[in-house]
Amino acid sequence: VKGGDLTYEMTVTLDEVLHGAEKTVSLRQNSQTQNVSVKIPKGIEDGKRLRLSGKGSPSPAGGPAGDLYLKVHVTPHPVFQRVEDDLVVEHRIPFSEACVGTTLEVTTLDGKKFNVKVPAGVQQEAKLRIKGHGLPVGPIGGHRGDLLVKIAVRIPKTLTPEQEEAIKALAAVGL
Repeated sequence: VKGGDLTYEMTVTLDEVLHGAEKTVSLRQNSQTQNVSVKIPKGIEDGKRLRLSGKGSPSPAGGPAGDLYLKVHVTPHPVFQRVEDDLVVEHRIPFSEACVGTTLEVTTLDGKKFNVKVPAGVQQEAKLRIKGHGLPVGPIGGHRGDLLVKIAVRIPKTLTPEQEEAIKALAAVGL
């Protein structure tokens, strides 16, 4: 008779999803602690389960042990948001730069820096794509999702008298 299966939950970071990781899980059974090494595959998704055969409860009749299932939770990242295999990072730019265009320095999750050209007339919530700098697409292969730079136009809550005058001048010419 096979032993019972066990289910535990574990959390991983977005960095561990990007690179893969090896973690140690401490299991407590019958007042004993057992450390089990777990390989976290690249690109794992929130809610997926990893199965470790033979790491569950021992069999009461001397048969094989049950399996251990680890439900994976990916902790939120303070800068990047995951959308499937893509990563989204928000950049706030002033209204003037949204009108005339600008260049942003964007850092990827793995620390690479890119200069991204923001076109003149960019709209609120526009997404600019950096191909191949998102999360791995599955544990095998070199394909990765994209990094999407979401543009947020920063509108000031208060204006200096000079800024207010400039805005009124722009409004007078239809902007």
